[in-house]
Amino acid sequence: MSYAKYKDLGSKNDTKPAPSQKRPSISENYKPRQQAMHNQIPQHSQHNAQHQMGQPMMQPQQQMGQPMLQPQQQPIMQPPQHMGVSQQMGQPMMQPQHMMGGGGSYKISNDADKNNLIASNKLAVVYVWGTFCGPCKQIAPLYEELANKYNTPGNVILAKEDVALKISPNIRGVPTFQFFLNGKLVDQVVGADTVSLTNKIIQYSN
Repeated sequence: MSYAKYKDLGSKNDTKPAPSQKRPSISENYKPRQQAMHNQIPQHSQHNAQHQMGQPMMQPQQQMGQPMLQPQQQPIMQPPQHMGVSQQMGQPMMQPQHMMGGGGSYKISNDADKNNLIASNKLAVVYVWGTFCGPCKQIAPLYEELANKYNTPGNVILAKEDVALKISPNIRGVPTFQFFLNGKLVDQVVGADTVSLTNKIIQYSN
């Protein structure tokens, strides 16, 4: 084939291609996809995103337009001032042994204590004893039994007094049992006479 024929053949097939359509840019192609992803984000994710961007977190009730309800505070009940510590804790008040009865004889500590004991009871029996006294140790268990049996608040009280305290004057010997009826000394028993002691307690307590 000659060069001229080849040139003519090439000119016949050398047609210009049709102008191509304008290709969309990368940013225009990304926008619809970004909008679709935004629509698929859950509500709680958007809520967290707002919090990360510095916006205040909204509570469920605030999102719904309802005011937040605060829990009601219960008033603190204060115990009455006249109640003791034991009563505040639900326990009965403990009285001294000589006020309850059944707790043995009451130990006198001083002169004022003895006078108050005598004045606040109809019958007060004061047992004067000493640590050196042998008969005192023998009669002491019986005296404690009588105290457990007859002690009654405001009526009968059996007490004991150490002679070393020198509270009671004119003590001739120990043991000595003094009987105070309505505040006055009416009788006494000197020595470990269990029968006389028991009879006089029964006599003055009735």
